[in-house]
Amino acid sequence: MGFSVGDIFGKNFLSADTIIGGKSKQESFAAEIVGVPGATVSNGTFKQALGYSVPGSSYGISHYFKKKGSSTKYVCTSSGCPSFTDWENDRIKLLGASDYGVNVNGATGSEITFRIESQAVMGGSGHLGPVATYDGNKISLLSAARNSAFTNIKEVSGSGGKKVDVTLTSGSHYISLDPGADASGIGTFTVKFKGPKGDIKFERDNSTDARISGSGKATPMYLGLVKWAMYEDGCMDNEAYNYKSKYNRQPASVTCTYKIAPVDTFTISNSQVTQGASDSVTFDWSLDTTDRKNASSVKLLVSNSAGNDQEITSWAKGVTAQTYTYNTSALPVGTSTFTLLSTWDKVVGQEKKETVTLKVNSPNTLLSCNDPNASKYQETSETGDCGPCNDGFQKSDGLCQKVGCTTEGNYNYDETAQVHDESLCFDENGDNGDNGDNGDNGEGENGGDETGDPLVAQETPEEGSFPIIPVVGGLLLVGALLLSR
Repeated sequence: MGFSVGDIFGKNFLSADTIIGGKSKQESFAAEIVGVPGATVSNGTFKQALGYSVPGSSYGISHYFKKKGSSTKYVCTSSGCPSFTDWENDRIKLLGASDYGVNVNGATGSEITFRIESQAVMGGSGHLGPVATYDGNKISLLSAARNSAFTNIKEVSGSGGKKVDVTLTSGSHYISLDPGADASGIGTFTVKFKGPKGDIKFERDNSTDARISGSGKATPMYLGLVKWAMYEDGCMDNEAYNYKSKYNRQPASVTCTYKIAPVDTFTISNSQVTQGASDSVTFDWSLDTTDRKNASSVKLLVSNSAGNDQEITSWAKGVTAQTYTYNTSALPVGTSTFTLLSTWDKVVGQEKKETVTLKVNSPNTLLSCNDPNASKYQETSETGDCGPCNDGFQKSDGLCQKVGCTTEGNYNYDETAQVHDESLCFDENGDNGDNGDNGDNGEGENGGDETGDPLVAQETPEEGSFPIIPVVGGLLLVGALLLSR
């Protein structure tokens, strides 16, 4: 175990394992972590990725180690990696004289990029690089790394053929390294990944020429982790109907789908006006934007004898409801049809719309009241005035609407009522909360007896007359009265 040497302020430190001959060795590089469920960090160590211990996540990269002469598969855990493994700068270190090998696997839905480092040119002297058959010819791993057709393997710039990054994208892909050819079931130098025409496997067998010869057995190979990305493929446009927040990659094969917001409500305040009068109408409209529906433009159009689909006004993206007042004095006599049009530039050639109509009468035409709940229903006038509402009705949205208790579940709930009146809501005893708590009848503090019945004031009888005789228990107290005389 190393120790730490820090400055007196505790700002920076290097471990003793890192300080050699007064110079620091290459710093460990942290692997990039992308889309790993639960992960709370964007960088992690190779050991964390193998040992299911990336902070916040319970996922790990499939792998195993094998020792010389043993069939047991050893793995890293959250407590660490097998004691016999050799690590340097967060890389697995393998020697030709090592008595163990390692196998790391890819995973479907993931892109795991490993870095293979050699101190000799791969495919040259020293480490003899593996080869594969491609287009009927043999091709070395390093040649593939330098060929743009092989997108899942790249030579590390400036490494002189000694470092390559290999990306595994399937559970059938793997890297298997055992330079000493000592561990059973692990390839001396075997790499399988996605090639230009399907999976391709670069391999050396366990023969002597695949090893590092002579004194080269002390020359190490390294395996490090560059990037671990787990992907959920799908549409990443949050306006699209098929968007989900869990998606973190959108390949070309994924198409986003969009839905135009339909018109939810579109009303006009009057059904008829007189031409030339300084009349106006009010439009109320709203869009249904649930389930990621949208509109890039909303237009109000009018069609009449003067022309079709004449634009009155428009609203830009983001306006989903509006009230708009329009002066009708210039409209021609006859029927004008108003259209509310919802369009979206992401859904070309489609639109949603609703219409309302307005009758424009010639000047001096008497207008009829068409509100059946108004006091002047079916009466005519120059303005079409309907007068006050009938009893039990109240003006709302330009019409006389029924008043009642609209609270569902209330004892006096009226499902036909359109305007709510709280005073018409009662409990099951018929009490709407206006009466007192003590059963008084409103005649004052002592307005009733203990039963709640009102007390009747008794007059004093005139002289010479018999007093009023109360009845108690059904007996007439005559005797008592005679004695009193």
